[in-house]
Amino acid sequence: MNTIFYGFVILTFVAVVLAIEGGYQWWNARHGAAARRIESRIRAMSAGGNVQQERLSILKK
Repeated sequence: MNTIFYGFVILTFVAVVLAIEGGYQWWNARHGAAARRIESRIRAMSAGGNVQQERLSILKK
């Protein structure tokens, strides 16, 4: 076969792998455990202190 075809197939494979990896990284950053903790801390701080004191702490334990 033609070498241009092989190059195209390899580049397509690399592009698909990078797209899948990027999608996973984006999903993990938006929906992962760390994102949920940060979101709950922001919600607690914006509640004006109307939550329990241990939930209000933003320090990492």
